[in-house]
Amino acid sequence: MNDEHPESGYVDDDAVEYGLESAFTDIEILRTTDYNVVARGRRYGRWWLLKGLPPGKSESAALQRRLKKEFELHSRLRHQAIPMAVALENAGQLGQCIVMEWIEGETLARTLDSRKLKRGERHEIMRNIVAAVSYIHSMGIAHRDLKPANIMLRKSGQGIALIDFGLADSDDYAEMKQPAGTPGFVSPEQIERGGTDPADDVFSLGMIMKLLCPEYKSLSRKCTAPRAQRPADAGKIAAALDRRKQRPRILFYTLIAILCVVSAILAYTVYSLSDISKAERRKVTEIAEDNSENRRKASELEDSLTTMGYRLSEAEARQAEAHLKQAEAEMRQAEAESRLAEIANHDRLKQETIKEGMRMIDMLTARYDSERGTHLSAGDAEKLMALQTELQKDFQNKLGGFSTMIDSRDLSNQEKKLINSELQNYFAIAFNNYYQKWLRKVYPTLE
Repeated sequence: MNDEHPESGYVDDDAVEYGLESAFTDIEILRTTDYNVVARGRRYGRWWLLKGLPPGKSESAALQRRLKKEFELHSRLRHQAIPMAVALENAGQLGQCIVMEWIEGETLARTLDSRKLKRGERHEIMRNIVAAVSYIHSMGIAHRDLKPANIMLRKSGQGIALIDFGLADSDDYAEMKQPAGTPGFVSPEQIERGGTDPADDVFSLGMIMKLLCPEYKSLSRKCTAPRAQRPADAGKIAAALDRRKQRPRILFYTLIAILCVVSAILAYTVYSLSDISKAERRKVTEIAEDNSENRRKASELEDSLTTMGYRLSEAEARQAEAHLKQAEAEMRQAEAESRLAEIANHDRLKQETIKEGMRMIDMLTARYDSERGTHLSAGDAEKLMALQTELQKDFQNKLGGFSTMIDSRDLSNQEKKLINSELQNYFAIAFNNYYQKWLRKVYPTLE
């Protein structure tokens, strides 16, 4: 999700019960920088955005903390204009990655360079950007890198997507407070002292507004004013844009009222003159009739505007209902993701249990080899038989104790039987390897 590859994505965990693959496939590297690598991968039949650490820097503690901080902040956000970040997990050769919702579209920077947006489109985009930033400010988070390259226009035409929270910050965190941002959009205060202040994002919004909506000169000047005169957060900008949207309707009604008052004053003045001629009276009558017709037309126009207002209200209600349905769908999806995470955790528990059993077998056979097997010599057939019998008996005893231990774990009876069978097979292989070694000591001619 950047100038070069302006998209993003999000993931589920393992889905064994659903018969879907659990690993990412078709991984494609989109961009590599000194701080991260951005790729996309396919899982569960859809694309996801993967953001991890660049090759050779995966062991950097500072970059690991930065990646974790980005995920923790981004995953708090649930807004239609912000792609979801739903996992921080290992993605194969990429290592640990943030997994995000994939967005089809292009950045605002690329759109401004390649085509001309209509006035209404530009205003709607600006309102959506401010609404998204106002939401993250309400969550106590500052983006710190707002610019056209980090704003995507969805290909489906359903609004914008605010991306790249790599420099985002919150007062919850005590580290990584150094200055951050992009020249041309970062505020002077952020360059000087860094830190977390929503007013820094307001400055960036003002610079974006100058490019996207140059007709909003007074508002963009307020956003880029010195810190003391600048709005404290994006919520103030959203309110100003709402007032600006309502201004044409207020001016229209005011103009209609002024026309009606002026018409009434003119009619009264003309009729009050006693020395006017009949012809002039006819003209006065005609003017009065014209004024009456104008008032009638104004009344019809006002009725039309009222009807349009009702229709607009209905459209806004439908849009609110659509947003509610979208929120419900996101909630259901989050529940599904949680279920898949439970499945993955359960599978990891099963695999860890098997590995513990294998380590127990390795330690047991290695101990018998060092304590008994190394002392075998040619012709010690009876010692070999005794060693074989004792090792098998000791294994069965330890397996019984291990089975008692795994009874306390959240595993089904069928899974416990499967684990027991796996360990029996693993012991058979390990025992055979050591037995062949011991057998060659007792019977050197076998070699």
